[in-house]
Amino acid sequence: MSTSKIFVYNPAEKSKEQLVSEFVIRQAVFEKMMKELKSAGKTTPPQHFLVAGQRGMGKTTLLLRIKYAIEDDSVLSKFLIPIRFSEEQYHIASLERLWEETARLLEDKNPAYAHLYDEMIAHESEKDYESIGFDLLEKKLKANKQRALLMIDNIGDLFDKFAEIEHHRLRKILMTSAQIQIIGGSAKVLEHTFIYDQPFFEFFHEIKLQPLDEKATHALLRALAKGYGGVERIEDLIQNNPGRIDALRKLTGGVPRTMVLLFEIFIDEADGNAFEDLQLLLDNVNSLYKHRMEELKPQQQQIVDALARAYTPITASEVLQQSKLYRSAMQTNQISSQLKQLTDNQLVEATEPKGRTKAYSIRERFFNIWYLMRHGRKQNKEEVRWLIHFFEVWYNAKEWNDLAKRQIDCMRGQRKYSAKAAYYKAQALHSLPLDEDTKVELMQETQKFLLITNNRELADVIKKYVEPTASIPFINKGLEAIKANSNELALQYLLEAVNNGEKDAEIVLAAFYEEVVGDAKEAEQLYLNAPEPASPFANYALANWHKRKGEYEIAESYYLRAADKGHGDAINNLGIISVDIKKDYD
Repeated sequence: MSTSKIFVYNPAEKSKEQLVSEFVIRQAVFEKMMKELKSAGKTTPPQHFLVAGQRGMGKTTLLLRIKYAIEDDSVLSKFLIPIRFSEEQYHIASLERLWEETARLLEDKNPAYAHLYDEMIAHESEKDYESIGFDLLEKKLKANKQRALLMIDNIGDLFDKFAEIEHHRLRKILMTSAQIQIIGGSAKVLEHTFIYDQPFFEFFHEIKLQPLDEKATHALLRALAKGYGGVERIEDLIQNNPGRIDALRKLTGGVPRTMVLLFEIFIDEADGNAFEDLQLLLDNVNSLYKHRMEELKPQQQQIVDALARAYTPITASEVLQQSKLYRSAMQTNQISSQLKQLTDNQLVEATEPKGRTKAYSIRERFFNIWYLMRHGRKQNKEEVRWLIHFFEVWYNAKEWNDLAKRQIDCMRGQRKYSAKAAYYKAQALHSLPLDEDTKVELMQETQKFLLITNNRELADVIKKYVEPTASIPFINKGLEAIKANSNELALQYLLEAVNNGEKDAEIVLAAFYEEVVGDAKEAEQLYLNAPEPASPFANYALANWHKRKGEYEIAESYYLRAADKGHGDAINNLGIISVDIKKDYD
């Protein structure tokens, strides 16, 4: 494991020199906050900050970088004392305990505060102990002409433990005292700050850490490459294959921590070891992602489950149906409210396809892939669905055949290759639109390799792919991909169906563009140029299109054709036209 990964979950364990040298992103935020800290008045209450961003966005690293910068500033360090609280403050359950811990940490940093804690607890039996404790703290800071900068990660957890009266008391202190300043970090939007009747409503200056853009991603990858020894590889990718880096950003959702975790797989995937690394990595992030799920409210967990299983964006009403929350009498507007909060917390992203209602998906694709791997139903292709989605993001369509051929070469050679990689990757690749000859060759070589390496049970599973079967039309593969919510894959198959002249391919592709992609213009061109429909589904799709255009007589004729071929919904729609349009109740 490279040095840069050792403390990926706990940057506080890095040396000061290492953290400062590796701090290549969030520079603009860092400089802005340092400027505000330097310009703040010394005798007036300062501005307080809340740094928000999901886990892995770099909140802790930013707070540490600010702390070190203050300590290194010969002027600022004489006045401002940065006090960093550990992420887990289990013993601080009240405001008085916060002042006690502040006194302890001040004593550790500066001998001028010796015995402050003892002075405090001498009064702990008194009724107004919290007020006495703070007064002692404030007076000592004033005497030394200093301000304590409390740097509190997971500040929301601290607020949740305080009583309501303590919230009001803390707000009053922060508004009136020039000796205390807070920079808090939070992985979620705090209800204390956005609900208007809460004490801290719009109180903090909120700084939201956004996903890394292209420039920041390049900076991070270059910094990682120095520690890994892959500088030339990264520079080559930046200059000649920016699509690979864009794939990394898409997969990670621009989360720096996930980029660091995926980095070694990103630049080194010569053999099956990269696949083993991917599986190991998914195991390693289990506790992180599990904690992310457990932080959510029960209803939000059900919503995230529905979004993760869908994988591609779905609307609020579709979330309501797929999550089964309608059984608890929830309405679409209530789902929309929960989705907004999940979006604000950077777990979900919203898209607005042309001509469609706003749709939602899991923003960090790697989290979605982890969820499918851990919680996907083990049936049909569910076992490898997570890997199919990984390949769809990690590689472009032109690389899939090359990936299959590299695997064939590795298995044919005498070099060491992972049997698990051969088994899982072969099935995932077989689900993608490869050349048919390459597919056959891949599965044949995989079966041989698994038999040679004494993995007969796995070889027997692959055998079903090797035995000759009737060629499946691309249009059927496309419809299956739509059912599995693999829309990019569905588009590939449906385009192949059109190119191969398969019956009804144009109409099915048109319906896909209209209903899934939301591209009405492209759909109309396909509908207009399509041959007469043959299947019940094609007649039904064409009828729906004419109905939406208000061409009810034409729609009725296609519904009749679809109904004659046994399409039940077509009969229902004929009834709707009769009642709503023709007023023919008989």
